[in-house]
Amino acid sequence: MKDSFQFKANVNLDAKSIKAIRKFSNLGITELKNRASMNEAILDFEIFGSDWHSSEKTINHLLSEIESSQLPLRVVLFNEYSDKSIEEQELTVEEAREALEEIRRIAVEQDMLAQLEAGHISEPAQYEPDEDV
Repeated sequence: MKDSFQFKANVNLDAKSIKAIRKFSNLGITELKNRASMNEAILDFEIFGSDWHSSEKTINHLLSEIESSQLPLRVVLFNEYSDKSIEEQELTVEEAREALEEIRRIAVEQDMLAQLEAGHISEPAQYEPDEDV
């Protein structure tokens, strides 16, 4: 199962849009245009993937850029299930922020449970979340 935040572009990318997107992507101009025309992800951040903390910061930055009309991207919550079926849900910036907050709550809870299990804390009240969780 793979869950990720994907960012997709509108079909007609102008030079200004491509320049803004390339601040966040190493894809070439032709590849950006091809992905946009095929409704494929330009950016893909696997939830709880390697370096999730950094990805979360980048996603928040992208959302701010989209909200201020600096990036012509759409946000999609992408789920691929074990049977290879796929579900995509287009999100507003607000919905994406709410989803990120829920993911953060899950990460904090998982970290607290791991610390309890490892014996680093003896009760949940002793838990203090780390910035990097």
